[in-house]
Amino acid sequence: MTIAKNKFLTGALALALVAAIGVFPAVSAHAASLNTVDPYAGVEYETIQTPADTDMAEYVKGLTMLTESEKQQLVEESIAAQPIIDRRAALDEQIENITNDILSGAEKLFAERGQIMDKDQDLWTKLWNNASDEQKQLDNYSAIIKASAALTDAEKDVLLRSQARLDLINASIDGYYEKAAEATAELTAQRDQAIAELQELYAKSAHIWAKVYGE
Repeated sequence: MTIAKNKFLTGALALALVAAIGVFPAVSAHAASLNTVDPYAGVEYETIQTPADTDMAEYVKGLTMLTESEKQQLVEESIAAQPIIDRRAALDEQIENITNDILSGAEKLFAERGQIMDKDQDLWTKLWNNASDEQKQLDNYSAIIKASAALTDAEKDVLLRSQARLDLINASIDGYYEKAAEATAELTAQRDQAIAELQELYAKSAHIWAKVYGE
């Protein structure tokens, strides 16, 4: 994630049914959602109306569009899913703790990056608020700055100098994220397995939830 662009890169974490979980984080590049050290790391949450805080047995009683066997299937699904959800939550916490421990070594880099962005905040805003579609397709931030029709040459020079330093800072920060990814690789694989188990479990009742939500 490059803060100069101030854009969160999100990935789809779509289970066949999200009703039993309710809220999922869309994770930025470099697992930023697991990082509480980086002040610019962010998490976007997608909230879905679900019975997550309601006992499933009580919830399904009011679902008149379902048969009794379908209601029972949802209750059994909820019971089967809970230990997997708990396992995934425990893995998330372990990954977060390890990641934050490693990223704590990059605090000065995060601070400097923030200072650079704050110093030129008005110019970054001017750049991105007036970026053309062609600019938005570019991956090189210096090229994006140079292509700006809104900035003066002097303003471009200011941002180009800042961007040159940001590139070095981000490269160093990436090294910390890579270390964190290596340190949590096994835990991440276990979490992915838990997600796959939930997907498989929920797929069996997806047609029932489609009736509930009118899909």
